[in-house]
Amino acid sequence: MEDDENNIKGCYDMNGSNDKVEDNVRQNEGEKNNMNELKEESNIINEEKMKEISDKYIKYLECIKNNWSSSQASKLLNKNLIKYISQRFLYMSSSLKVRVLTSFFYIPDKLRKESEPYLLLISSSAEIDGNGWVKKFSRILKPYIKTGVIDIKEIDSQTMHRILNYIDQENEKKKKIKKKKLSF
Repeated sequence: MEDDENNIKGCYDMNGSNDKVEDNVRQNEGEKNNMNELKEESNIINEEKMKEISDKYIKYLECIKNNWSSSQASKLLNKNLIKYISQRFLYMSSSLKVRVLTSFFYIPDKLRKESEPYLLLISSSAEIDGNGWVKKFSRILKPYIKTGVIDIKEIDSQTMHRILNYIDQENEKKKKIKKKKLSF
């Protein structure tokens, strides 16, 4: 009991003043002020980073929209942008989702490994999508995310046949367009 009283008295001087407690309160207030200043700086930095990542996201979407091949768009990807995409993937149109998914096949291995949790989240979201192509590409993408290898066993022959036909049709369209341009 006496030890407890001595401990309590250690916080106050004999006059009953509480200098040590007041010092602690002032120190805590100073720390809070510093934390608030840091938070304000952090918010400014976060806003700048968010603006930067948002701008990159828009460039990425424009690149995907304007080019059927997603290889160019994949060059714009980084870990932060993939994280940003993972938070917005559900709100994209089906055609955009397919292009986003195909762009992931072109990313470097290092980025694929660093971004694996976000890529898997996107792939999981794609698996429950109503569009058949989005679902199929997510099934192809999931093993690729984990291993870096496309497992063609995951692709049924009908899907593979449809993919190849689609690629052939797109190539034929491009050839016709080139011929028309040359004939003018």
